[in-house]
Amino acid sequence: MRLYQYKCAQCDKEIELLVRDGEIPTCPSCGSKDLERQVGRFAALSGSSASGGDMPPSCGCGPGCCGMN
Repeated sequence: MRLYQYKCAQCDKEIELLVRDGEIPTCPSCGSKDLERQVGRFAALSGSSASGGDMPPSCGCGPGCCGMN
């Protein structure tokens, strides 16, 4: 199963749903199958800003790398 973000064309709600391959999702609010899959937030990030927090972008958790050792 995969987690997808959808926007319902019927009730205009934005939702996240776990969907199995081949399954047609329905809106939990109104029951409509007219859902438009949205681009996830993670797909819009790029470069070192995608790592989040204060951790270096290529943290290998070696001595002194991120403070965990």
